[in-house]
Amino acid sequence: MKTFREYFEQEEVKETIGILPGGFKPPTLGHFLALKDLLEEADRGIVYVGKTARPLVADDPSKGSITQQQSKAIWDIYKKHFNKPLEIIESPISPVKDTYDFALENDDVNIIVGAGGPRELKDGSFTDGDMKRYESFTKNKEKYPHVALKEIKSKQDIKGEVVREAIVDDIDVAIENYFPDVLNETDKDAIKSILQA
Repeated sequence: MKTFREYFEQEEVKETIGILPGGFKPPTLGHFLALKDLLEEADRGIVYVGKTARPLVADDPSKGSITQQQSKAIWDIYKKHFNKPLEIIESPISPVKDTYDFALENDDVNIIVGAGGPRELKDGSFTDGDMKRYESFTKNKEKYPHVALKEIKSKQDIKGEVVREAIVDDIDVAIENYFPDVLNETDKDAIKSILQA
């Protein structure tokens, strides 16, 4: 099987950047594992965090929400658990736009974009997932020869709404069940403070 570095078919070795764009409300164990997987063939990473806040309970906004700033703050805690440089960026418009803009502005590096594949929705139907949002990278290879798309296979099949509701029900249990197990007690307390802000 071809590695992503071989995929780029270049003569000189260039820096490879792994990009994980998304909403991350909140960043969970699944997101953490997705980034870990993505960084295996990258020299450094970028996470673009979407700006739209998500209510903790879909039909009850009085329960609060998770904001872009809270999501970034949690990613900042996760950063120290990766062995590669990692930049967490709050997307001013959308993570999709930022990913395409970065690719257009940085054709001197290799880029691996991680995106989720098809997944089942609440009603039992399926969505194309995030891969469809980035198909221009594969359909326009002459424009993006330096970009590869990597489907992120779910290692934790938990939907964001389930995690958000679990936070409302019992934040300590939610952190134990849905957040990375590499976190120490200080990390967990910091995440708890962020989520309760």
